[in-house]
Amino acid sequence: MKVHYLCAYYSQWAHNNLAPRPTELWQSYKFCGAVKHGIMNGYLTIPWKKGPEKIAEKDAAKTRPVFGRFIEQRINAEYADCAIVPVPSKDSFDLDSFRSLQMVQQSLPAALQAQILPIVRFTKKLEAASRGGLRGFDAVFPHLEVATDAVPRAVVLIDDIVTTGGTLLATKRRLENRGFEVRAAIVCGKTVAATEKAFFPREFELTEEEGQIDI
Repeated sequence: MKVHYLCAYYSQWAHNNLAPRPTELWQSYKFCGAVKHGIMNGYLTIPWKKGPEKIAEKDAAKTRPVFGRFIEQRINAEYADCAIVPVPSKDSFDLDSFRSLQMVQQSLPAALQAQILPIVRFTKKLEAASRGGLRGFDAVFPHLEVATDAVPRAVVLIDDIVTTGGTLLATKRRLENRGFEVRAAIVCGKTVAATEKAFFPREFELTEEEGQIDI
């Protein structure tokens, strides 16, 4: 599956165990976290071509429309006929409006709101992967379901940060099992273990092997 991403996300593990983050990767690390959670500590700087933009801690929510413009550009360029499916966060099992859905809603412009289809959810309460919860395709797939009244069509998946890609691939498989065509995914950040350009739109191919983890 083709995955479009905006930022390199240099993880805390890499920072602690491989090499310290350079300044630009600190900015993208904080940016991805602000997009995901809607909050951040301190400030960050986005290196626009027209000049750097400083976003203060109190304005962390402004990062989401920046991600939304990236989504909008990719949708308009390649996926205009697709619905937009948020990859479910772990709190989706019992909430009408879960975290990843709110992220997508607050990121996208009004013109794309009607294309959002929050039709994939978790079926039980699970711990977040960042706190030791399930990670990887085989661990996640059994706990996902697609809404029974969902009508198959072409879709694009939206997520915050892709690491192993397990939840992305599990969401894709659930949808395809119901007759949906998953064209691609668009994410804010891709976890990297080596330094690379922090803010730069790019893409990669996510394979099922990459959705697995070794214990």
